[in-house]
Amino acid sequence: MAESVPDPLVLSRVLVGRAQEIGSLERALSSTRGGRGCCCVVGGEAGVGKSRLIAETLERAAQNGFLGVVGACFEPDRAFPYAALVDAIRSLLGPRSGTEIEDLVGPLAPEMVKVVPELALAIPGLTPTPVLDPEAEKRRSFE
Repeated sequence: MAESVPDPLVLSRVLVGRAQEIGSLERALSSTRGGRGCCCVVGGEAGVGKSRLIAETLERAAQNGFLGVVGACFEPDRAFPYAALVDAIRSLLGPRSGTEIEDLVGPLAPEMVKVVPELALAIPGLTPTPVLDPEAEKRRSFE
């Protein structure tokens, strides 16, 4: 008796059932292309397709000349301020040389090293700006 072999797993490149979400994200890209930046937050329960939606949006953004950066944070990161932003910065700068990083962040590097300490490893001689009182430090971080 011949044993049947299951069909190989087939993954579709077509995004199904997300027309409204893709439309919103496309409008955000269009607005940004027109000079009006914005921030989009994608949230939801595990397994609902957030990562797939983001991947599709990043692909569309790249086709339009954008540089997309993604930052993630998880339950253990709740106590870590700016976890998603720090993760995004790390994903952007991590694979680059010190010279490329300096070109990208320019004069902000001494400030950014406070939240992404490994920048000091990539850029020799980089030292953080002096620490200010907590309220001033908070304002500077927001800037």
